[in-house]
Amino acid sequence: GAVTLDNATNDVDNLVLSAAGQATAFTDVDGINLAGINAASLTLNAGGAVTDTVATTVGTLSVTSTGPVTLDVAANDVDNVGISAAGQAITFVDHEDFNITGMNGSTVALTSGGAVTDSGTIVAGTFTLTSGGAVTLNTAANDVDTLTISAAGQPIVFVDVDGFDIAGLNGTSATLTSGGAVTDSGTITVGTLNVTSTGAVTLNTATNDVNDLIVSAAGQAVTFVDTDGINLAGITAGTFTLTAGGAVTDSAATAATNLNVTATGPVTLDFAANDVDVLNVSTPGQAITFVDADGFDIASLNGAVTTLTAGGAVTDSGTIIATTLNVTGTGPVTLNTATNDVDVLNISTPGQAITFVDVDGFDIAGINGAATTLTAGGAVTDSGTIIATTFNMTGTGPVTLNSAANDVD
Repeated sequence: GAVTLDNATNDVDNLVLSAAGQATAFTDVDGINLAGINAASLTLNAGGAVTDTVATTVGTLSVTSTGPVTLDVAANDVDNVGISAAGQAITFVDHEDFNITGMNGSTVALTSGGAVTDSGTIVAGTFTLTSGGAVTLNTAANDVDTLTISAAGQPIVFVDVDGFDIAGLNGTSATLTSGGAVTDSGTITVGTLNVTSTGAVTLNTATNDVNDLIVSAAGQAVTFVDTDGINLAGITAGTFTLTAGGAVTDSAATAATNLNVTATGPVTLDFAANDVDVLNVSTPGQAITFVDADGFDIASLNGAVTTLTAGGAVTDSGTIIATTLNVTGTGPVTLNTATNDVDVLNISTPGQAITFVDVDGFDIAGINGAATTLTAGGAVTDSGTIIATTFNMTGTGPVTLNSAANDVD
């Protein structure tokens, strides 16, 4: 039958209980070692440290302790585990999956041979989980300061009531929800990283390796660094700063007041619903493509062939460096920074004003606008057609515009 040994003055060093299918409870005045437990449930209250030397096999394990809890026998088999040891270190190992009904400790280190879920709150300064299955810790009241989860080949879900630091993440995907700022002090390695945050997101560890990035942090600064290429699968932020060691693409909209991209590969952000106010892209020698739903300002561009499409006006407050600059717009294009350096220029914004300034000479591969004003610090040629209501050219070198189809009023 049931075993209930809950006298507060009990003093046992090693506890063995065999009560298969039965509820058990034990209270000890100080520390205790579990030397073999088999029951439907065990409720343990200890006035000191709790350890184990033989497997614990129970449906539900509830431990309350004033000392550290170290239950690290590899053969432990618990379905539901709850440990309360405020201010103390907790270690728990289970050979298969388990559910967390509650955890409260200074540091919590869990190892599971299967999936891990939570139906109760996790409170820990440092939370470390190694799992052989999916990790789903989505209780809204979870409160962890530093998070490490290793679940190679498995999805990870984690929810925290406020901010936290990521000391390491490894899985196929990680979906994180935070009620505050999110930082990283260790590497994130996942196929898809999805972060929803009410605070700033600063994930700038150089060895991060994510294939698809989703961040929702409206009005907040977002920083992400990746060791190689990355795809943006949906970004909502105030200022979004991205550093990539390879190509950058997008498969969903980026909405940000400021978009700063530094890459070593081509940058192709051509999703039609992108909405950025200020654009800054540096990927010297690489192609840049950017599409925006409305107008934007160029704070700086440094690339090879650069192709911009805008649903509104385009301006520049910084320098554009490109071998070829292609701009297609529906509003006026005003690129008048004196240090712009473009070799080949192509702007199409029919019926709208075009202004372009270049530090030296350039070739016109195509101009289609209304009043067009060009300023060059060198020779100007045309290899394509100029269509303009008014064409104003100021230069310090020869101007040779001899395309037969030019049409200027």
